[in-house]
Amino acid sequence: MTASRQSAIDYLLLQLLVCCALAFSLLDNGFFIDFCNALCPAYSVPDRSSFVTSRLAIETTYAMEQLKIMLETFVHLTLSFDGWTSQRKDEIYTAHISTPARVSYLVAGIILTGISATGEENM
Repeated sequence: MTASRQSAIDYLLLQLLVCCALAFSLLDNGFFIDFCNALCPAYSVPDRSSFVTSRLAIETTYAMEQLKIMLETFVHLTLSFDGWTSQRKDEIYTAHISTPARVSYLVAGIILTGISATGEENM
C-alpha cells in the first residue's frame, strides 16, 4: 500500500473515531484489527498512541486555521470565557468566539490539575 493511500485511510479512520465518538482504544482491539485486515489486508492499523498524538494534532491545527479564516470575514465578534471545576477537582477554563448569528466556537482551553486558583491549599 502506498503511503498516500495509508494516509487517506488514516484520515477516514480519524473521522470515524471522532465523529462517532468512538474510543481511541478501538485501534488496539484485536477484533477491530481483524476487521480492518479482512477489508483491506494491505492496510496497517496504526497503534493508538502514535496515531492519536500525530493525526489529532495535525487535524486540530488545520481546523483552527480554517476557523481563523472564517472568523476574519466578520466585523463584529464576541469573546467569552468560561470556567468550572470537574468532579476530579481539575479547574477547566475555555475561551469562545461567537458570531452575530450567535454561533459559538471554542478557540482555546486549559485544564489546571493540582493548582489552586483560590489559594486555599497554600495556607
